[in-house]
Amino acid sequence: MNRKFYKNNHPNLCTILTKDYLVKGLALYHSLKKHTKDFHLWVLCVDEVSYDILEHMELKNVTLVKLKNLQTPKLKQLQKTRKLNEFCWTLKAPFILYLIKNNYNLDSIMYIDADLFFFDDIKQLYKEWGQSSILLTKLWLSPAWNRRVGRYQAGLIGFKRDANAFKCLNWWNKKCLEWCFDIKEKKRWADQKYLDKWPALVSDIKIIKSLGINSGPWNVRRFPIRVKGDVIYCKSNKLIAYHYSGFDIFNEGEFELCNRKKLPRKAIKHIYGPYAEEISKVIKLLKSKDKEYSYGFSSKHQDKKLYNYYCLESND
Repeated sequence: MNRKFYKNNHPNLCTILTKDYLVKGLALYHSLKKHTKDFHLWVLCVDEVSYDILEHMELKNVTLVKLKNLQTPKLKQLQKTRKLNEFCWTLKAPFILYLIKNNYNLDSIMYIDADLFFFDDIKQLYKEWGQSSILLTKLWLSPAWNRRVGRYQAGLIGFKRDANAFKCLNWWNKKCLEWCFDIKEKKRWADQKYLDKWPALVSDIKIIKSLGINSGPWNVRRFPIRVKGDVIYCKSNKLIAYHYSGFDIFNEGEFELCNRKKLPRKAIKHIYGPYAEEISKVIKLLKSKDKEYSYGFSSKHQDKKLYNYYCLESND
């Protein structure tokens, strides 16, 4: 069967935002707009603040979705009992199912976490995806850590409109409604470790192993970074998209690049520096509309250990 990567040369993407991830979500949007000529981004706004701000911005190629549009009695109950990050993880499968079931023109949908950032055209990922039903990205960790958090990264997943995708989505949705917590157990963690079971459920899965697609602080020390012209390479793989997990914002000029581990200097200069600059531009844009804007900012306590403090002024 000859499936198209996307209809009309038009990738359909989705992400989930809270007000505290709004700055990062806008940085993601700007990176897509810079590198991809045409795309459509569906944004699930978990709170009214994020919806209202984005609605007034009237972003091109963006459709906003309110939580109430896919809210069910079960989700309302879980919203009260799960932490916000856990609830957002729980929402992934219901949101993707909602989009596919209510938009018959969607031949495929790709979910991307709001703290991803693109360095090249997202259509490169579709070329990697090819004809397969489902797209997963390998999580480059040690075997011990893979056993704890899973073999695949849940921040970038693609689904075609077919039986295999629906089988995995419905199974994932059921499992996340039953249990989705930031607790590492033998066979589950968050929404992510469930992905380990998918290759046993269906065979038509493309697992991307490129270090240039959805790498993050968990593996950035495991490969050499080199730059040729304007292109960044992770080992021999061109950097397409990077996942800025653990990136804290103090204000428009100060950041903790990763709040979990020390980053290599080349990564700071070539991967994190450009992202910090884009985050700063987004904050200035938001403050031009509301000078008191501070959603998503972290407190810089003196007793808090900083692994990768970064000040734009001192790195100009």
